[in-house]
Amino acid sequence: MTTQAETTPEQTLEQRGARQVVEQISSLARNLSRLQNALAQAAGLRAPAHALLSLVAEAGPQGLTVSEAAQRLGVRPQALTTPSNELCREGFLERLKDQHDRRARRLVATPAGLERLRLSQHLQHRVLDNILARVPATKVAELILNRLDDALRETLQGTDPGELPAG
Repeated sequence: MTTQAETTPEQTLEQRGARQVVEQISSLARNLSRLQNALAQAAGLRAPAHALLSLVAEAGPQGLTVSEAAQRLGVRPQALTTPSNELCREGFLERLKDQHDRRARRLVATPAGLERLRLSQHLQHRVLDNILARVPATKVAELILNRLDDALRETLQGTDPGELPAG
């Protein structure tokens, strides 16, 4: 087992490469955030409302429970209160009782909500076309991104941010 002081040049190059990968992930995250904001703006919605409406629309006519939506978006169910209220008020989302669990609420996109999402489709299609033009092997890219996501998730699983070492 080698210590930090005993690091070989190969390990240093690998570590440098790993740091560059993390920097690229950070850049990708910033650009994805900008894209999400642009898509929301094109649809005339705030980003959290657009993200929720998009997710519910993707689920199809059965929609999602609030808990399912929160889990997929990586937030607490309480964080969906404001965006779901906004979308329901605008008529873009319906909140229905779940047939299997009367305590749960199921979110379903309305025709008006689906129409609202269509406003951002042009930008979304441009992004997908650009990705396809630049990434010919999307399955390979998907595999790599999944492994990076797994590595980050595994590292952070059950970790309090205060427990992570600095720098």
